[in-house]
Amino acid sequence: MVATGCSASAFRMKLLPRRGERRAFRATAGRAGPSVTNMFDSLITWFTPERRARIAFPLEIALGAWLTLAVLLNAQWSVGQVYAVVTTLSAFGLGAGVTLHRVRPSLALLGLPAAAASLLINYAITIPAFVLWGVAIIVFGASAYGSRSARLIALTLSVVTGAGVLMTIAVSSGTYYGVTIGYIVSQWLGFFVWPLLVLLPWLLGELVRSIRHRRALSTHVATVSTQRDAALTRADLEAERTRVARDVHDVVAHSLTVVIAQA
Repeated sequence: MVATGCSASAFRMKLLPRRGERRAFRATAGRAGPSVTNMFDSLITWFTPERRARIAFPLEIALGAWLTLAVLLNAQWSVGQVYAVVTTLSAFGLGAGVTLHRVRPSLALLGLPAAAASLLINYAITIPAFVLWGVAIIVFGASAYGSRSARLIALTLSVVTGAGVLMTIAVSSGTYYGVTIGYIVSQWLGFFVWPLLVLLPWLLGELVRSIRHRRALSTHVATVSTQRDAALTRADLEAERTRVARDVHDVVAHSLTVVIAQA
């Protein structure tokens, strides 16, 4: 009885540290917050392409509506009735183009004539910056998400606009008499920088397209690699199964031969 009691007491004494360790582990795990890496991985896992598409389209609708309101609120309504009609149609056409620049890039290109009409009718007054932003978004969408024809249209528009800006700067610069070197340098910098800024939306769209293609290619390569590994694993299992079956067949045949020989 004494030995049994001592054994039970020793067993309980051994369990006490383990229970204490488990309690401390649970308390520490409860207090420890998630790491930055785990939070980032959870965000990336949650932000799937389907969910990103569901979130992006309402934001694009809001952006198109905001751009339409911005063009309408900054219009000079006292100019005349024709100006009011053209500005209203241009604002709604540009807003629709900005809204559809990702999901329907070919239809979004129809917003470019509306933007051109707005720029022409406002050229004598002031060039609205919101219209230029809308044109940049539409060109970016056509380059990044559009078909080959939409990309060519966006590229042609960018090149023609860049050439027009280049000619405008060249004509307005004229000859340099009685000016400083800094003025000449600023003119020549504008001579090269502004055409590049005109081409920037199309170049950014091409960059986004190349990144999307690279990701799709990486996903396809990973899928093919997984399928290849699975096929190799199945082939190895089949070879191992064949070897085991051959060994079993040889053992059974040898045993039967020995039994028949002894009989």
